[in-house]
Amino acid sequence: MLKVACVEVKCMVVTAPYAKAVLSCGAVANRVIPCLGYQRTGGSVPLLCCAGVESLARVQLWNKLDAALESRLR
Repeated sequence: MLKVACVEVKCMVVTAPYAKAVLSCGAVANRVIPCLGYQRTGGSVPLLCCAGVESLARVQLWNKLDAALESRLR
């Protein structure tokens, strides 16, 4: 249960500073659910887990780029 809480906290830390991200809690959960088996038992990281985490990172990157462009246009 502690590992699940850690995943939730990591997701909140990743997404919290980027209020522009249009990701619901459900969308974030769907991206990290494939990671739960790995969190529980270890082993190799599932491809769907990697893809979900990468998609969250892309949202973060796009929001950073968007914020940088907006600040230059002001």
